Amino acid sequence: MTRLYAVLVAALLALGAGDALAQAAYVHAMTGSATATAGGTTRALKIGDLIESGTTVSTGDRSSAVLKFEDGQVMALAERSSFRVVEYRYNKQRVAQSSAVFSLLQGGLRFISGVIGSTNHNNFRMTAGTATIGIRGSDGVAQYDSVTQAVLVAVLAGALSLNTAQGEQRIGVGNFSTATAGQLPTVAQLTTQAAPAVQLAVNALAVQIVPNTAPVVVAASAKAAAAVANAVTLANQAKAQPGNVALQAAAEAAAKVAQDSLAAAIQAAQEAYQAAIKAGAVPPGPPAPPPLPQGVTGTVTEPSITIDGVTVTPTGGSGSGGGGSGTPSSPN
Repeated sequence: MTRLYAVLVAALLALGAGDALAQAAYVHAMTGSATATAGGTTRALKIGDLIESGTTVSTGDRSSAVLKFEDGQVMALAERSSFRVVEYRYNKQRVAQSSAVFSLLQGGLRFISGVIGSTNHNNFRMTAGTATIGIRGSDGVAQYDSVTQAVLVAVLAGALSLNTAQGEQRIGVGNFSTATAGQLPTVAQLTTQAAPAVQLAVNALAVQIVPNTAPVVVAASAKAAAAVANAVTLANQAKAQPGNVALQAAAEAAAKVAQDSLAAAIQAAQEAYQAAIKAGAVPPGPPAPPPLPQGVTGTVTEPSITIDGVTVTPTGGSGSGGGGSGTPSSPN
């Protein structure tokens, strides 16, 4: 049964699933604490919770939160960060008319284009203070200090633009630029040749494990995420109390619910992906691999997950279905 839990979590990382009238996004993964604030009300978040347009998501100390949007857009927030979904509109019938506007209020995040950004670059916008970040089918990281109003943007894949009232700076893959209020963005430079503090900031944001960027049925994916999280929790409790018959039974039941929820969400994901392509969407590219440790060369493999001593490598976690005409792959 332990192996099943590991496979379920691996499948969740590969999951891409959308719902025409549903919320904009869901909490795909989380560590520590995070909150969502909307309409003057703040609530604590957990894996599987839904996020509406107009919501501000904030993470606590030593915490992180990965949000996945209906079009496949991924936002991975680092600790002590605050991010607002200013406006999100996903038109399944005319993907090119969809739009997304976000705002980084404090801290750092990694953001990876879904089909909105890959289909119509001009319909994605993210602000950070007085600066605006534009994308060109991108995987990038951004850091913003609300006190100094300093912005740092780096590109892991694709390209970005950093704009202030004073002008624009195009940034290619492997490069970064910075900006402060009232200043023209700096000329793009190689991140590998940046000051140690810049490299550390970029790498810390880049190593966050993210799901693929296929369009999602938010309700189905949220249900699967919550079910898997519950199954893993009960599995760990059951392992710690092998003589608790009731707990063992609850863990078995939770595993079955998680397995069924994942199967339903993966099916919904495949249908959502095909519908997006049929509606004129340009498939998003896969996320960039995590950075290699300093001084190491070679190929970075998919991140692995270890649960109760069982190590599993997620299948399709780097964007299966992106960059081609196929559907998101199901877990092996």
